[in-house]
Amino acid sequence: MLAQMSRKVATALGVTDIISLCVLGLVVLLALYFVWGGSVDSLKENPYGELKQTGERAGREAKDKFNQWKAQQGQASPGGQFAEAGAVSWGMTMTKRS
Repeated sequence: MLAQMSRKVATALGVTDIISLCVLGLVVLLALYFVWGGSVDSLKENPYGELKQTGERAGREAKDKFNQWKAQQGQASPGGQFAEAGAVSWGMTMTKRS
């Protein structure tokens, strides 16, 4: 009996968490929509299409930023961009070449 109750509670918490994440995602999409210049009228006319376009744009921009970051990491020194900061924090000194 206790096991059944604990399964019900775990399931209820799981469903609540999933619903909370969906609501949070919707709020983020709405915020991005308005920040990127969306209008209330357009949103009322086609809510699904407008939010879908916003999500696609957010995905493209995130992918582009990630690819830029990866390219910068490939051009960085073999130790990475934080190698100098890490060495300094351990008490080592590094000299830069001109």
